Amino acid sequence: MKIIKEEKPDIVHSHANLITLFLPAILLPGIRYFHTIHNLAERCLINKNLKFIYKWFYKKKVQPVTISQLCLDSYKKLYNMDNAINIVNGRSRLQRTTDYDKVTIELNELKIHDDDKIFVHVARCAKAKNQKLLVDTFNRFLNEGYHGVLILIGTAYDSEENIHILNNAQKGIYWLGAKNNVGDYLLQADFFVLSSLFEGLPISLLEAISCGVIPICTPAGGIPDVINSESNGYVSKSFDADDFYYTLKRAFDDEKYFNRIHLEEYFENNFSMRHCAEGYFNAFSHNDTK
Repeated sequence: MKIIKEEKPDIVHSHANLITLFLPAILLPGIRYFHTIHNLAERCLINKNLKFIYKWFYKKKVQPVTISQLCLDSYKKLYNMDNAINIVNGRSRLQRTTDYDKVTIELNELKIHDDDKIFVHVARCAKAKNQKLLVDTFNRFLNEGYHGVLILIGTAYDSEENIHILNNAQKGIYWLGAKNNVGDYLLQADFFVLSSLFEGLPISLLEAISCGVIPICTPAGGIPDVINSESNGYVSKSFDADDFYYTLKRAFDDEKYFNRIHLEEYFENNFSMRHCAEGYFNAFSHNDTK
């Protein structure tokens, strides 16, 4: 509030909870307020009793912005309004770092067979990310004789509540901890896997697509909006273990037919930072006010 009053901007754009805009939107009129909803609308409503207040601000004072078609649909359903702008998340294309060659050696040393395909999963270990399903599925994949290694990148796998997931992992599944050079791994991966139960529009998925890595995902949140055909990746029909396993296996079997160049072009045309910035620029340039 203090900073807004001092800076006197034409536009305020918030990615925090909508509550942060309540006072400014009322006490500092003449400014255009935008709020990006980064998940399903009901998950961004911190208290159901505030629904009427949220709706009033979205209708009268603040322009809502959603990040995927699923998030947009949830907004319309929750508030019974059709005034949100949908601007899909954008991401810069990942680049190699000076550690790229070291990662090449590391990945080759982790392979059990020379022809192992590399599967990469990037996420903090948490119930919403459903890593138990991922590890159980990859165990089954290895037991049936398929050649691959699963690389887990992220934190909290060694926590008391999650350590059983690692303890159940077979040889061929490796947790590497947190990494600040995720791009080096994705640029050398064959597949990106995400087993989430809940998502908005995962940045990790967009980063993988930017690298031409074939995504294999559950149908969580906005993921089906991104992977809307098998030319863009693979989405299981449900969160069922068999569905996810057969989706992973189909992707593996079809890998040699997959057009990675198409995937990179799909990213550039739909999810690049340039594309996202143009969406916000057009929204900010529009003359309508609340």
